[in-house]
Amino acid sequence: MFLKDAVEEYLLYLQHERSGSHNTLKSYAGSLQRFANWLAANGTPNPPVVEITTLLARRYLYHLSEQGLRPRTRLRHWAAIRSLFTMLTEREVFSENPLAKIALPKKDPARRLLVSDEELIQVIEAAGSQRIAWRAARDQAVLAILIFTGLRRTEVLDLRLQDVDLGRSMLYVAHGKGDKARWVPLCREAKEYVETWLTFRPPAMHDWLWAYGQARRLSANGLAGTLESAKQSAGLGGAENIKPHSIRHRAATRLLQNGADLRAVQAWLGHSHLATTAIYLHCDEKRLQSIAHFASFAPKPEEAQEAATDTASPEVRRARFCRRTTEGRRVR
Repeated sequence: MFLKDAVEEYLLYLQHERSGSHNTLKSYAGSLQRFANWLAANGTPNPPVVEITTLLARRYLYHLSEQGLRPRTRLRHWAAIRSLFTMLTEREVFSENPLAKIALPKKDPARRLLVSDEELIQVIEAAGSQRIAWRAARDQAVLAILIFTGLRRTEVLDLRLQDVDLGRSMLYVAHGKGDKARWVPLCREAKEYVETWLTFRPPAMHDWLWAYGQARRLSANGLAGTLESAKQSAGLGGAENIKPHSIRHRAATRLLQNGADLRAVQAWLGHSHLATTAIYLHCDEKRLQSIAHFASFAPKPEEAQEAATDTASPEVRRARFCRRTTEGRRVR
């Protein structure tokens, strides 16, 4: 079996036997094509898969490193190749997986650009400042779903009219990651934006929620354009931190900061593993300041609020410290 045939067979296996999503298929196909291109550039175009040895595969992993790719990016490309060879081994093309003994780099932490609630408020308000009323209603509603529910970009775009249950204030995500379905609640603001959009939604020949004319729906590029346009109107055109996934990250963090249970947030976001949800437990500087009093020998609860809201100048703080020190000496 040649590599090209093996890749075609693997992608069919991934789609029909593993229920891989469209995005997964696209990503894995790209990574496998990258591997095939490297083999061709090194004198082995479309080789028989049995000629792809451990040494050859290891050389490709080194090549990815030499390209300056981050460890997590190298691991993402490698995952497709490893999965392909796992399938081939299960189908007895190999007696032993040639990739099994290759050591992999440790995954580096994700570099996350954080977005604030203040920025999101500006963006959603700016989206409503358009002259065309139906477009303003749609753009505010689609951004509200991103901001208040934390749905993934594709989950937002794939919503249909029947997925909206305003009576229960819920959205039905029919095809989440891994093709898993779930219900996601709507807060008051999100529900109001969706209700307004439904009063403006033009008649269409389809049932997609985000109609773009009679025969079209909002695409991934359209959603990106909607967000960028709202950012420009809000004076945040250069803000690279405001992206669909950082908005999802902020929604999850907001839930946790407001007291939601981690398990509930896991179900809300559609995570298979709690460890994935736990990445949203990062602490910001203000929260760290608010618990600093616990490091004291005799912590006082009222100091938490004082530490979190203290905006005094260095001079005032220095005078306050001196006063406390003097009072302490008097007590002794």
